[in-house]
Amino acid sequence: FPVFVAIMAVMLLDDALGPIQWIAILMTVVGAGLVTLEPTRYGRREQALVGYAAVLGASIATAAANVATKYALEEMSVWQSLALRMGVLGLVLMLPLLWPGALSQMRRLVTNGPALSLTVLTEGVLAPAGTLVSIVALELGSVSLASTLMATRPFFVLALSALLSTRLLHFLNEPLSRDTLA
Repeated sequence: FPVFVAIMAVMLLDDALGPIQWIAILMTVVGAGLVTLEPTRYGRREQALVGYAAVLGASIATAAANVATKYALEEMSVWQSLALRMGVLGLVLMLPLLWPGALSQMRRLVTNGPALSLTVLTEGVLAPAGTLVSIVALELGSVSLASTLMATRPFFVLALSALLSTRLLHFLNEPLSRDTLA
C-alpha cells in the first residue's frame, strides 16, 4: 500500500518526495511482491488471482485511510483520531457477535485464563498502542514515509513468531524451517 499512499499524498496533500524516498518505497513494495512469487503452490491460479485482487483492494483502502487520517489530523488531535478510529472499528467488529455460536466462543475465551490474558494484552494494550503510534507517525511526518515504514510490519511478525517458536521459549508452535520460508 505505500505506493498508493505516495500517489494519493502527492495528488491530494501536496506531499513532495525525493528520488531516494521513491526508491525506498518501491523497494518495500518489490520486497512484498517477491513473497508472492509462487501463487499456485498453495492453491489454484484462480484462487491466487482472487487473493491478489483482495490484497490490492485492501491496499488501496488502507492507503486512502492513511491519507484521510493525515488530512483529518490538521483539524483534530491524535487522541480524537484514535478514539474515532477505535470506536468505529469496534462497532463494525461487534457484528460477528451476532453469528451463531459466537457467544459460546466468547464464554470459552472468558473461562480460559491464559487465552483471556493474551487477548486482553494483544487487543486491549498492544493493538491500540500500535494504532496510536501509527497515528502519531502520520501526524509528525510524511504520510508516504510513515506508511512505508508501517508496511514493514510483516517482517517483524515473522521475526517475533520465529523467536517465540524457538526451543528455548516455545511459546508458539510455528518453527522457522525451510518449508515455512519457501
